[in-house]
Amino acid sequence: MRKISKSENFRQRPYPRPIRALQTRVFSLRHGRKWIALLLALALFACGTSPSERLAQPGEVEQATLTPAPLPTLTSLPSITPTETIAIWLDWDFDELRGMHAIIERYRIDHPEVQFAITYRTSEQLLPAFVSSVESGQAPSILLGPSLWGPDLREQGLILNLSPLLDPGMESNIHPIAWTQAAEGTQLFGLPLELLGMVLYRNRTLAAEPVADVEQWQQIAEQMAAEDRKPISLDLGLEVSLPLMAGCGEEVFNPRGELLLFERGGECWLNLLTVLGSLGQVDFSSDEGLQQFKSGQTAWVIASTEMRAELIEAVGVTNLEVDPWPVYGSESFPLRGFTWSENAYLVAGSSESNLEASWNFLQFLFSPEAQGILSDPGGAAHIPTTSATELTDGLLLESSSMLRTGIPYPLRSELELVQEPILAAIQAVVLQGADPNFALRLAEERLELLRSSSLTP
Repeated sequence: MRKISKSENFRQRPYPRPIRALQTRVFSLRHGRKWIALLLALALFACGTSPSERLAQPGEVEQATLTPAPLPTLTSLPSITPTETIAIWLDWDFDELRGMHAIIERYRIDHPEVQFAITYRTSEQLLPAFVSSVESGQAPSILLGPSLWGPDLREQGLILNLSPLLDPGMESNIHPIAWTQAAEGTQLFGLPLELLGMVLYRNRTLAAEPVADVEQWQQIAEQMAAEDRKPISLDLGLEVSLPLMAGCGEEVFNPRGELLLFERGGECWLNLLTVLGSLGQVDFSSDEGLQQFKSGQTAWVIASTEMRAELIEAVGVTNLEVDPWPVYGSESFPLRGFTWSENAYLVAGSSESNLEASWNFLQFLFSPEAQGILSDPGGAAHIPTTSATELTDGLLLESSSMLRTGIPYPLRSELELVQEPILAAIQAVVLQGADPNFALRLAEERLELLRSSSLTP
């Protein structure tokens, strides 16, 4: 079986890193504290359940089962009710697991015949463990994972095309940008369960109001410079810088996932990055800007929505805001960030009865009741993909608005290939003052050489 090449480590950092060999996704709460949280989760669940109902501990191969309550005996003969076990594999943190536990409890009120086996894996282990489980014939019923996994999993026949199962009501209820992360052509390889992406955070104690445009940002930078302060430490890695091209009023990718900056908009984009770079310190694909924001050294940071809890802890819930993107240039096009999703995948190879039970549960998972549990700001704090879910938390509400108007993350693209030449062009223009047109042409030549070498046997 061909190995998944794209994102086995996708979830380790706070946003997708396809540019650095698709290095891992979403650090957020899913790092060192995640192990502590899972131990707390196990203790919490153990307090109210029998040993057979507890969640699997990290690294365990065995799956724990939520055993249904005993059914009443209506006659002198034992009642026999057929049961199905829905096995779900995920890498969720403590609050997300608590939300899933609550959803399962609610679901089993009306479906006591259904059992659940929840298997936890770390973000790094989940995908390779899943592929191994398929090879050994012990695959789960449902896999929860990032949208970038979908195309490869579908091509290898590891997950099902859900198009024949989808009803028009669910299709119309989910935001259009979420579908870009779950489908290719007529193939619906997953259901988008949570919106994720890059947004502009602000510390209200350092900047009382959002900026309307990039020009106003420059003025604030001049004022802060007099106080030896900077408004932002900007990460110009491609996962942040590429979607900012929206400020030039141009599309970033064509339908085939190919970059358009060599054809149009590239010079404007590099000039925009030069202006933004003048606002403060520039780095490339590091956490330095994030750390400066958390320590109160800068007023703004562009970061993943999954950093919400850490940023609240660092600057305080009343001080943290998600701003609308400022506009750029005379045409006043807003900057934008990438949007992707966490998907629910229905695994191939299940029995007909297990498939039916799993699909019924997935439909419930997208119900207003279940989505309300997952979007609880004091719990899982998911940004829902469904339009019927009402958000009351300001951070989640503004994040949802920004993500729904974001740039869909390309499920197939040349981002790995273009990383080196494009980053070289950004560094030459922003840090060394090179001519944008010359830097673009040089990057295009380097890219053609890389394409040629990649095709050479």
